[in-house]
Amino acid sequence: MTRFLRFAVALLVTLFAWPSAQADESQNSQVIIRLWHSYRDAEKAALEATVEAYNKSQKEIAVEVLSIPNEAFASKLDSAIPHGTGPDIFIFAHDRVGDWAVNKRIQPIDSYLKQLDGVTDLDSRFFPKTMEALTFENELYGLPTTFKSLALFYNKKLIDNPPETSAEMITLAKKFTKNAENRFGLVYEVGKFYSHAPWIFGFGGEFFEGHKAVLNTKAHAEALRFMKTLIDPADPVVPKGIQGYQITSLFNEGKAAMVISGPWFLSEINKNVDYGLALLPVISESGKRAQPLLGAEAFLLSKTTQKPLAAVKVMNALTSDWAAQIRQEKGHQTVANKAIYERPEVKNDQIVSTFMHQMENAVPMPNIPIMGLIWAPYDLALAEVINDKSTPEAALNKCQRTVEHYIIAQDEGQALKDKGDNGIGTFICHIAILFGLLLIALIAYAIVRKEKTKKFFKDIRENIFAYGYIAPTVISMGLVVFIPFVYAISLAFFRYFQNDYYYIGIKNFIDILFSGEYPFPDNYNFYYKLLITIAWTVSNLVITVAVGLALALILKEPLLKFKGIYRVLLIIPWAVPSYITAIIWRGMFDQRYGVINHIFGLNIDWWANTGTAFLTNLATNCWLGFPFMMVVSLGALQSIPSDLYEAAKVDGASKWQQFRHITLPLLKPALFPSIILSTVWTFNQFNVIYLVSKGAPGGATDILISEAYRWAFERGNRYGYAAAYSIIIFFILFLYSQVTNRVTKGTEGSGR
Repeated sequence: MTRFLRFAVALLVTLFAWPSAQADESQNSQVIIRLWHSYRDAEKAALEATVEAYNKSQKEIAVEVLSIPNEAFASKLDSAIPHGTGPDIFIFAHDRVGDWAVNKRIQPIDSYLKQLDGVTDLDSRFFPKTMEALTFENELYGLPTTFKSLALFYNKKLIDNPPETSAEMITLAKKFTKNAENRFGLVYEVGKFYSHAPWIFGFGGEFFEGHKAVLNTKAHAEALRFMKTLIDPADPVVPKGIQGYQITSLFNEGKAAMVISGPWFLSEINKNVDYGLALLPVISESGKRAQPLLGAEAFLLSKTTQKPLAAVKVMNALTSDWAAQIRQEKGHQTVANKAIYERPEVKNDQIVSTFMHQMENAVPMPNIPIMGLIWAPYDLALAEVINDKSTPEAALNKCQRTVEHYIIAQDEGQALKDKGDNGIGTFICHIAILFGLLLIALIAYAIVRKEKTKKFFKDIRENIFAYGYIAPTVISMGLVVFIPFVYAISLAFFRYFQNDYYYIGIKNFIDILFSGEYPFPDNYNFYYKLLITIAWTVSNLVITVAVGLALALILKEPLLKFKGIYRVLLIIPWAVPSYITAIIWRGMFDQRYGVINHIFGLNIDWWANTGTAFLTNLATNCWLGFPFMMVVSLGALQSIPSDLYEAAKVDGASKWQQFRHITLPLLKPALFPSIILSTVWTFNQFNVIYLVSKGAPGGATDILISEAYRWAFERGNRYGYAAAYSIIIFFILFLYSQVTNRVTKGTEGSGR
């Protein structure tokens, strides 16, 4: 009894103490704020230093930092934030502010700032242009960390005085350019819209007039012609197809006299390089200074954060003057805080002061939602002009039409939103009618085939326990495969706009199959993509089957020594992850540094033409694909009885006759199912296309699956359109597999 009383007392004490303990724990627990960024090297180290200092300065809030690769950052935010699994705050450039605001990825911070102590006039802390960049529809959506724009870096050992005009820049660049030695007077990413923008503004161009894009004007054409003179094959001063890491390498090795880049380039320059910084030159033809786009990187507040006030408190602290000083000193950033530039060591810094002056001669990047629609079409226009596929005027007209189509699609989404009805009721009604018709069809079938129906239900009753055993597997497969498939089919009948879906019936399928916006042979046309995909699939199958079978026949030879070593070596391409192989092969095909051009003494820009770009994809995928066919063929060859070959020899059959009448027929049961499977893999081989040619030139080598990806994530988030693409791909492959199986009877056993 005594033990029972003790237990009861202890239980009562615990129950009464538990709420107060919970309250104490709640009061003492820290608020966790998740911060995402895409900084690297010195910028990353500087940001982490400010976070560490902030975490040590107080105990109420703990900031957890996660670094995301820049290429995947935006898409990861788009997928994570709506589901509440993303960050509380993140750092990104301001150009997506308008798009993310209307799509409910971020939220304004004005009301939260008013609740914080000590937050006064932000215009006195930050440069006005950076605050203007973060304001959308009269609401502030972030606090700036840095401002970034392009400027002209130059090697002081090669150039005494930087050029003031574009004519002087070209003259200096020609002096130091020796193309055969990979030495250049001027280097920048010539095929990128962001890098090309200074010439557009230097010739007086604009992007928008109100809600309308103005990309095919005289100023844009003159900017393209100016760019073309820089890469003129007869007398180039800027190399084509150069990438960021190659620019850094050339400048650090003294092989680039001038580089057009931004503040991020500071952390990549070797300490032994004596360099200077200058404003971008005045365009000699127009008399106006080249003006780059001004970007303001900022802390932005997630729409789905559960701790908005604490998150804004962190944003305010990490953009204060003490944090900006750390980022300026340790990360070499051009911070947005005015006070930092009043410090003597910063004021006298030629690099920092030049970036400040360049900011005054820069154009803030528009943060309106339709700004994001320009990038890909303009990159395509640049690629066509660079590769002599089109004149500036024709390329810009195509760019203008494409952007106009995108804007029209956005306007259609806005019209659907304004109606106030997403059409879910109509969709459910249509589904109910469809299921009703299917049910009637099933009942009619059961009546007509009465005996067969009875036998079906009799078999179920007799094997009820067997069905019970496989039920968990069937249910699991339904959850993993069937439900996502049904969801994708449903999505294909909707139009996504501003974080909501609107039922539009079969419009997506009509737009794809009839291709009214993009007539054949436009790179965006469905039938052009289908043609490229078929050519891609057939050529891959022919080569991989031929190579795989040939290697299997060689490895089957009994007199061949070291078979085990050969088999291991030949299986390696299959064992290495495909994305790693794709990246390696892309490097091998690089025009200036790739091993392919180096070994064969070539100077081919592999991604400048559709044919050569297609070959780079084909070579990579065949390298990945032949081991599978080799293994399948080798296994099938070893199962063929040797007696058949001996009998054929006795009858005087040649090697070719033996191969044709014995080997091939007996390989059929193993080879044809493998070919069907390989066809599906190749038809949907996203990694190779996306990582090797990247669709170059201008999307000409994209296949259906990569085109669907671009519609979903690069062309206005048209998820329904992309889903319709995927459904069409499914039915193409389903029809192919059924027809192939019926014609070849490839899945039938050899004994039948």
